[in-house]
Amino acid sequence: MTDTLLPTDNKNVNPRFEGKLDAALAWAARGFRVFPLRENGKHPLPKMKNWQHLATDDPDKIREWWKCPVTGSEFDYNIGVCTTNLVVLDLDTKDGKKGVESFKGLGLAFTSLTVKTPSGGFHVYYCGQNVGNKVDLLGPGSGLDVRGFHGYVLAPGSTIDGVAYEIVKDSEIELVPEEVSPLLPPPRVRQVGTLETPDDSDDAVALGTHYLLNNAPIAIEGQGGNATTYGVCAHLTRDLGLSEDTALYLLLEHWNERCEPPWSGEELQALVEHSAQYGTSPMGCGTFEAMFGEINPKDVVTYDDGDGSSENDEGDTGETKSKIIPSPKMALEWFNAAADAALNTVHHPLVEGLLDEGGLSVVYGPSNVGKSFILLDLAFHVASGFPWNGKRTTQGFVLYVAAEGGVRIQQRLAALRKHLQERQGAEVLEPSLALVRYPVDLRSSTGDIKELLRIIREAESQKGKKCNWIIIDTLSRAMGGGDENSSVDMGALVSAAGTIQKRTGAHFTFIHHSGKDVAKGARGHSLLRAATDTEIEIARSRMEVTKQRDMDGDFKIGFQIRDIDIGFGKDGTVAKSAVVHWTPIVEGSRHEKKVVARKPPPGLTTFPESLDEALESGSIEIEVDGCPVTAVPDSAFRERYRRRLAETAHTGEATDKLEKRLSTYFTRHAKRAIDEKHLMAKEHGGERHFWRPSNRPTREAVQGLLH
Repeated sequence: MTDTLLPTDNKNVNPRFEGKLDAALAWAARGFRVFPLRENGKHPLPKMKNWQHLATDDPDKIREWWKCPVTGSEFDYNIGVCTTNLVVLDLDTKDGKKGVESFKGLGLAFTSLTVKTPSGGFHVYYCGQNVGNKVDLLGPGSGLDVRGFHGYVLAPGSTIDGVAYEIVKDSEIELVPEEVSPLLPPPRVRQVGTLETPDDSDDAVALGTHYLLNNAPIAIEGQGGNATTYGVCAHLTRDLGLSEDTALYLLLEHWNERCEPPWSGEELQALVEHSAQYGTSPMGCGTFEAMFGEINPKDVVTYDDGDGSSENDEGDTGETKSKIIPSPKMALEWFNAAADAALNTVHHPLVEGLLDEGGLSVVYGPSNVGKSFILLDLAFHVASGFPWNGKRTTQGFVLYVAAEGGVRIQQRLAALRKHLQERQGAEVLEPSLALVRYPVDLRSSTGDIKELLRIIREAESQKGKKCNWIIIDTLSRAMGGGDENSSVDMGALVSAAGTIQKRTGAHFTFIHHSGKDVAKGARGHSLLRAATDTEIEIARSRMEVTKQRDMDGDFKIGFQIRDIDIGFGKDGTVAKSAVVHWTPIVEGSRHEKKVVARKPPPGLTTFPESLDEALESGSIEIEVDGCPVTAVPDSAFRERYRRRLAETAHTGEATDKLEKRLSTYFTRHAKRAIDEKHLMAKEHGGERHFWRPSNRPTREAVQGLLH
């Protein structure tokens, strides 16, 4: 290898990482999706079997992977980089392989981002549409390997036998060179494309416009801008099947000005041409037809092709046609027009005063309090158009996804039917309520959204009714292995709910669990509550609205879950389930929430009292920042506290246990007061001393703080 092969001024190129976690975070900050590998190895951890989909650039998730949840110490995991949507040429030099010579033989140079491996090889990063993974691209012994779709390489900071992967050319990721593009294999993916040539249809233009305005990432120089732009261009030219001219026009019109900095027209045109020529995704695979099988009727606008006169332009037939019109991202609405529309718009709430049409709701509570029974009761009334507890409902087709499966949900439906038959004294007409007993994945891009939409369309066709409510029981079973506490995973789930809402117009409900601290509401990332229109808490014998975005939130009702026999099973035994009986909430009844004053923690009131006594009896004057203050030594304060608290100790408590408990209480209260600046501390004469600030709070204020 000659001296000109790599930069000669690369001494300061490779950053110094404080550990594997720091390296993983640094690489993710550049836009790479990373995941943990075995220590001193190249294989994924056992828990990362699905690493192709788990790899992420989310710093919170990365810290979770690389930190011990118990001790907080860092694991020494190596760092894998998912190469999907990248092309990495792996120049192997082990065992006499000639990776570097093969690379140079193609007329290539190290001008793109390059990482040196511990064995002396190199990883050269390029941006480009997905390609396949291949060993010895140029034949046996060539040493030129390719990593692309569902492949990975090790990131800088990883080590093998103490030798690190190092950056030797730190620059923007360039496009795949034309010399190597024709040699790259296609990825092994299912071909779902519908086009053979570019097609600037109205629906494809609408999709492209919507993508650029709402979903396309923005290219930022120094943060993988080249790769980002190539991906956006490829989505237009390959996934949506747009021509190069149309794609370039849409990019300049709707996207480029927001990039930092914007691309020149010539640079952007080159990227568009490259993505169209060398992209390997099936053309048209991102159209409505390819993804969902049909165009959303809401997006179709009918118009008259004539010009309104007796003579038409050449080629104008005057017939009625349909086209796809993209929904504008923003629309101007004048004050009076908006105010008038409030009275002219007809609203059809799902359940009057409780659930609005097309909204997002979360019904949560502890396990085994009756959440499913309550939602099934509500679903039946909506599906039948019956009033629910005196509230009007809008009838429609309701889909209940029992993601936990099992036969118990069928038994609950049987119990509900029998209960309603007995209450109404007649046969219950079949409601438009359907059940899916299957765990669904609404988080990942390869999940079950498409299948769920297909089932809904089929049911709507069979019943002749529009779906107006989708219930997912439970949220955790719809995460597809995701993390409820992750902003990324919860964001993906909320986004999926939004997609289904938009495609169906239905209200969407998650049944969810409360956290360990019931007072803090539903568990998981706060992003869910922020996106929710209606939140309902189910506690024992009480259902109460805890959030209502656009309606009166003051609603609560009591209930009881009562057992009911549903008949004899095939084995001759009596089958049982349960149903909901609604009861009003009377002030002061057992349904009302009871606020119980918490008992102060041991030593809470004793701490400030002991401080006052110690300052009065054993204080000394020390100097702090040139000013004298009255302070008390740690030993005197601690002893005064110990004596007072020992007076309340349990009779017969072992001395060593008592001393340990008292020491723990003192340390805890002292730290809290110091953190909040209500107590000051400083080493003096080899011992810590305590004092209050000059504008010290009262004893009552300190006690309030410790609460």
